[in-house]
Amino acid sequence: MLNQIRTLKRYSWLASSAIWLNLLVILLSVGFIAHSAPNYASAKAAYGVAAGPVSKQAFATYPFYERINGVMNIVYAYGGATIFPQIIAEMRRPMDFLKAFSIAQAFIFTIYVFYGLFVYSFQGQYTLAVAYQGVSRYSWQTVGNVLSLISTIIAGGLYGNIGLKIFYVNVIERFLKGPPLLTGRGRLCWSVTVAVFWWVGFVIGAAIPQVQTLSGMVGAVTNMQFTYAFPTGFTFLYLVQLDAASADEPYRPSSAKRKDSWSSWNRWKRGLLGETPKPSFLQIFKWVNFLLSITSLATAGLGIYGSGLSIAAAYKSSAASSFGCSAPV
Repeated sequence: MLNQIRTLKRYSWLASSAIWLNLLVILLSVGFIAHSAPNYASAKAAYGVAAGPVSKQAFATYPFYERINGVMNIVYAYGGATIFPQIIAEMRRPMDFLKAFSIAQAFIFTIYVFYGLFVYSFQGQYTLAVAYQGVSRYSWQTVGNVLSLISTIIAGGLYGNIGLKIFYVNVIERFLKGPPLLTGRGRLCWSVTVAVFWWVGFVIGAAIPQVQTLSGMVGAVTNMQFTYAFPTGFTFLYLVQLDAASADEPYRPSSAKRKDSWSSWNRWKRGLLGETPKPSFLQIFKWVNFLLSITSLATAGLGIYGSGLSIAAAYKSSAASSFGCSAPV
């Protein structure tokens, strides 16, 4: 129902309320966790960890694939998103985005670090991926579940709005020649697209019920690419073309003559190495982007491998099951 809203202006007050609901969940769960024993039953169901004394380690000893999955969860939490340029496109003063983004990122980072350290210091190896469920009293779990469910629905609607809008404009309107979004026929087509989008999301979520393994896989498949691999790779390719075109004649609408073509090694050499034998700052920057792109792709592949092993291990050691009614914790 929330994704029937087609503009971010009408969604802004809902998005703001989700922030304060999340903050309320954090503050309440901090109080609950400080006065409650860990949720041993859920930790047993999720990780196979038996009840016992809480142990804390500065450097935990986990299997390699679990560490990779943890890295991918960090990427998922802090990775960029296509929602950013879409928000800028609908802002009255787009330059205010940088200020708002900087404040929001500093706020999120502070809360994440504090909350993670606080919960782990009290619950150690029994810390759950959904931390507010780590309290032993069911009534306290219910409070966190209800508030978090509302904020998650709002956040899902926001990301769904942006994702669907990108898909609709670039695929349905441009390639499939569908009706414009703000027309009557576009409204009907949008409603159908929303239903299909959430049906696919339900299938994926039901197939991989463990939160931390699912977010790790999403971070490896999407966030790693769009935050690190693609931007640096495209920057490298752009700078290669820029250097290759440096020897061409100035562009004129009537005639644009190239000195050589891409079938010539000279053009490739000029694009990759530049015209001057001494490397300039731009050349160094170009190859730094190339290395970052290659290493990001390699890390993403490793993340997909590690997340896949984590998903398989979660099915063996926890109560999680695909398309089942039993809770994973």
